[in-house]
Amino acid sequence: MKIINQKKFGNGSVYALQTTNGKIVETTDTFLPIYTRDAIGRRENSLLSKNFGSRNERWMIGISTMSGCPVGCKFCAAGGKFNGNLSAEEMIEQVNFVLENNPNYNPNNSKEFRILFTRMGEPGLNYFEVCRAIKMLKSKFQKSAIVISTVGIKNNSLEEWLNLSKEYSEIHLQFSIHSTSEEYRNWLIPLKNKLDFFEIKSFAKKWMQIPNNKRKISLNFTIVEGSEFNIKKLEEFFPKDLFFIKLSLVNENNYSIKNNITGAIKQKNLA
Repeated sequence: MKIINQKKFGNGSVYALQTTNGKIVETTDTFLPIYTRDAIGRRENSLLSKNFGSRNERWMIGISTMSGCPVGCKFCAAGGKFNGNLSAEEMIEQVNFVLENNPNYNPNNSKEFRILFTRMGEPGLNYFEVCRAIKMLKSKFQKSAIVISTVGIKNNSLEEWLNLSKEYSEIHLQFSIHSTSEEYRNWLIPLKNKLDFFEIKSFAKKWMQIPNNKRKISLNFTIVEGSEFNIKKLEEFFPKDLFFIKLSLVNENNYSIKNNITGAIKQKNLA
């Protein structure tokens, strides 16, 4: 893969890469101390210091499933510019790139190794290739945790991932929610064929019935100013026995500025 651009942080890097097929993707290589894995038990998901740990503790590789994204979330840097789906091989290529650039680290020796389908693209709109990639990765890295982040597409994607979770352990699921107002969420995520809150809750009940699925489904709330965050609605639609709620910062970009999006969380990342 060819590096188009790179930004380094205290705990890793984010890359703009060009695949061997000429597609531009975003890939991340990050690490954290192992204690951050227990966010639920600690009742917080923050670093205790500027000690970021190492790839021998929690090593996370974030990959794209598309070049760009057709969804057009109002704060996403992809800005609704879609340049095509990626093949499973192009997803694996991103993982291999990170591994080859860190030859002194072996993911099999890490206390936790996570591959995150969380960068550019909506996995649910390319689920056949995503499923192929997951099977290939789990055959090579049996102990790896696979994380799929989706807005919840009304197609076969969720059922396919549910079936994968019956076959493989450590398949984790995250829904992008961002607001407890369905109306405002539909504005932030302008895609019509996605699950509503009731449907997400119904699916979560099925997901948690699978013996392999011991980890609750994560809900990502990128909190923006003007958005609703209603505790009673959280209790109604997203009970704590099914869901883990994660609050995220808005990473300001040209598209978020164009849409007058301002993050409600003012805390800055230590990295």
